[in-house]
Amino acid sequence: LPSTNLSIFKSIHFAGDNMASPPMEAEFGCCWRCSLRLSGCRVPERYLGPAPSAGENKETCPSSGNNNNNNDTATNSATSTSLSSSASSSSSACGLCLGLLERAADALKEDLKAQLEAANFDARTYTLSIMLPVFCAFRNQILQTFLASEGGPAVSRCVDLKDVLRWLLVRNLEELQYEPAAPSGPAASAHTENGSAKPDGELPNKLSTGATPSSSSSSPSSASSPALTVTANGTFSCAAATEALKCLDSLGGGRRRASTVSRKKRRRFGGKGGGWEQQAAIEDNANGTTATTSTASTAAVNEAMAGLDVEECLQLLGETVTSAELADASKPLRCRLIGHLGRLPMTASDAPAKLELDLGRESVYFKGKYLKFSRNMPQSPWILDGERKGDGSVEEAICVPAQRLYKASECKFHAEGREDIDVRMLGSGRTFVVEAKNPKVATVSPSELAKLINEEAKGLVEVLDIHPCSSSAMSSLQAEAEEHKKIYVAVCWSEKALKESDLEQLRSLKDLEILQKTPIRVLHRRAPAVRPRTLHWAEAKLINPHYLTVRLCTQAGMYIKEFVHGDLGRTRPSLKELLGSSGATEILQLDVEGVGSDKMAEQAGQT
Repeated sequence: LPSTNLSIFKSIHFAGDNMASPPMEAEFGCCWRCSLRLSGCRVPERYLGPAPSAGENKETCPSSGNNNNNNDTATNSATSTSLSSSASSSSSACGLCLGLLERAADALKEDLKAQLEAANFDARTYTLSIMLPVFCAFRNQILQTFLASEGGPAVSRCVDLKDVLRWLLVRNLEELQYEPAAPSGPAASAHTENGSAKPDGELPNKLSTGATPSSSSSSPSSASSPALTVTANGTFSCAAATEALKCLDSLGGGRRRASTVSRKKRRRFGGKGGGWEQQAAIEDNANGTTATTSTASTAAVNEAMAGLDVEECLQLLGETVTSAELADASKPLRCRLIGHLGRLPMTASDAPAKLELDLGRESVYFKGKYLKFSRNMPQSPWILDGERKGDGSVEEAICVPAQRLYKASECKFHAEGREDIDVRMLGSGRTFVVEAKNPKVATVSPSELAKLINEEAKGLVEVLDIHPCSSSAMSSLQAEAEEHKKIYVAVCWSEKALKESDLEQLRSLKDLEILQKTPIRVLHRRAPAVRPRTLHWAEAKLINPHYLTVRLCTQAGMYIKEFVHGDLGRTRPSLKELLGSSGATEILQLDVEGVGSDKMAEQAGQT
């Protein structure tokens, strides 16, 4: 190991009447990669090579400095040998990485290659995210407390576990001819002039970036194509680790807290009703046993334990600290933390650390408008009491062909409002956005997509103006839907025999406020309320004394069927009232003729 790490090792070689002076590696029991992390080595290639053999004299890490002291070098070599041999034990796991940098890291390349071949995405760029077990955060906070007690640069020198895992994954992806995706938004500002990012610690290799392009950036076509998403989830199940995490239970609501931990720390640990409650784990199908694990998240562990001093950390871990021990400078308290960082014993029922790779693809989006010509088709699949209602749905008519063309895992449909199952959507159509998730094919011709959808819809649905869009198009749909005006055409029946004079009041209306209580037909799924809506203008034409067509321009969200018949007086004024009818007025057919802006509504009113 580099000589700059010797202060850590030497600090625990203390003398005492009742305590031996074990070498640090025997207590830490960390793997060879974690020993490099502790030394502050920030050269990715040092972590990528094979494990050093026993007795091998490793070179000094270039970024960590050199020291020509012979005694230090000898200690350094002995430490390396011990750490390497310690990591070879299959009955225990590294106390710092839990084995993620031991056995799990060595199987990454073949696993990644096999999954990429099976997934068969056409992407050549990627983004990378890494999630570690909660126990990693727990052990890391104990380590940080120990290093902080050393003083000097020990804490800042230690390389983060995620950084090392990122280097290993990036190297494997590069060897498989994948390039990091260019960042977007605020992340792009972190780039230097040559196009590569400067990561924390000024790591001198593009492996350190993990999700930034090299100076030879990808082509424009690959840059615009959605990137492969690689998520590495670290998993680890060990009875010893579960037992160790139980020390956090005392910090939850109703549980005993360590009496000497400050009030400020108590609040950070969760306070009253805090988040350290235990939950029953799901039954293990492999061996039929159950386990209990802490619900603490990594963020909660970091927030609770960050900044603890040695005394507070020991008390959290269940150890008693006496005033005599605090006063005895010959036996530093920090040395007792090492016992909580040793190798973890693994039993037959434990699950060794593993990096589970989840491959996906950034979604692609396309936008368009649809027309619906059927009076028996809902917008989305409608299944009631196990029975399907209607002839398919608009969503399926669009998404099923799109999912097949993009070879996506699924497609999500979002529309600017909706019409009832028996209402046609005419005019210029209703705007919609489709999200294709995990598409294996990202580049699809809009005209080819529209043609396939229209052919398979067989005249029930037609799509127009299909074009690619960004994810922001989905969020804007709802805002646009609330601002737009809508034009409806209804065929109505009146019990009262109507004359032209009865229609004059209706034709003269401008921006009339309609108060609508939640309709009876939707009370089972919508909260009772009174919703004011605006009727901008209306036109009416008699077919015969009892039948008429009504053309309405309304504010978005108005219930047209209830406006016509009054919904037992829950909508006022209604068409029935405006026609001066004491008898029934019913709606027979309804079409949406337009959805759009004020200009569209004005033009429609002039035609």
